[in-house]
Amino acid sequence: MAAAFAAPAASASPCVSNTLIHTALLPTGTGVADAAGRTTTWTVPAGVTRIRYVVTGGSGGGRGITGVGGAGASVDGRLTVVPGTVLTLVVGQGGVGVPTNSTGAAQGGQGHGSGGSNALPNTSGTKFVGGSGGAGSAIRIGTTPIAIAGGGGGAGAGYIGSFTLNDFSVTYDPAPDGGAGGLSATNGSRIWTAPVKDAGRRVSSNGGRGAVGSTPGAGGAPFPNAATGLTVRSAYTQTGAGTQGGAASTAGATGGTGVALVWPSTTVQNLSGASGTVNEAGNRGGAGGGGYAGGGGGGSSVGLWDRNGANSTGGILGMASGGGGGSSWVSPTAVGGATPTGTPIIGVGANSNPAPEVRVPGSIQIFRCA
Repeated sequence: MAAAFAAPAASASPCVSNTLIHTALLPTGTGVADAAGRTTTWTVPAGVTRIRYVVTGGSGGGRGITGVGGAGASVDGRLTVVPGTVLTLVVGQGGVGVPTNSTGAAQGGQGHGSGGSNALPNTSGTKFVGGSGGAGSAIRIGTTPIAIAGGGGGAGAGYIGSFTLNDFSVTYDPAPDGGAGGLSATNGSRIWTAPVKDAGRRVSSNGGRGAVGSTPGAGGAPFPNAATGLTVRSAYTQTGAGTQGGAASTAGATGGTGVALVWPSTTVQNLSGASGTVNEAGNRGGAGGGGYAGGGGGGSSVGLWDRNGANSTGGILGMASGGGGGSSWVSPTAVGGATPTGTPIIGVGANSNPAPEVRVPGSIQIFRCA
């Protein structure tokens, strides 16, 4: 698991029984515009000397059929506590995928390490923007963290353009999903499956890397062959890398942003030789998740071609991959009245997000450990 942690030297037996005694959640009804996380406090009750916690980071923003926002990381640990100790609970908000041609940016979720945000490409034409990153969630005493769970990376986005859609079909290989907290995003590809000479033309992009412990995730690098197999009379290809996630910090790090590409309007030909215009458009990769270290933003690529002669075709494909997840962290030493025991378990939460225009936040659960 890429979400590394600092483990305490001592080991203790697991809880014999667990009783849920507190849950910290974001209020319901949050949407595209509401990126704020939620910070509350909880006081250890009298008679409670040992607790188990499960902290989950916010999900990355989804893009419907074009990609799934990565789930937040899940950190499951145990503490010996002193009754009356006040814990600060920070629940990270999820990222969001905005609709095609939306006038609003995809703002990253906020929390303990905010997800990366994705502004729209600077183009007057069609815009496809990957989801923003989810925020990290954390348990703290004051401002000092005990445990941080990384947020998920935003999904990627794709574009298909031609003056006629009768000459080809396009498939994903695979969908450009964002990375779960601490994990790398899926690379995205589109395959042009036009008849005869233009079968199998591929436009691909690399997903952002997940943060690994204290190492931030790298942005999705340019794909070596952004547009493969284009034997063309004239072609326009472009590829770019997302930005690296924020440097590791117990105060929280922000996810990287996806790279934006804009391609101009151009003339293409279909199988019959007729000409038509593909309008200006642009796409952007998904953003990285926040956390202890930030996940990298997704890469993007585009291929446009125009062929002469029998069985020729023309068109444009854009592919932007998802962002990587933010990393998680657990304190190896006592913080205030709370002392870590045993080895925490860091995994993937159950809050991945397939839908645009929806934020899926993290959560914190606290159990009495007996």
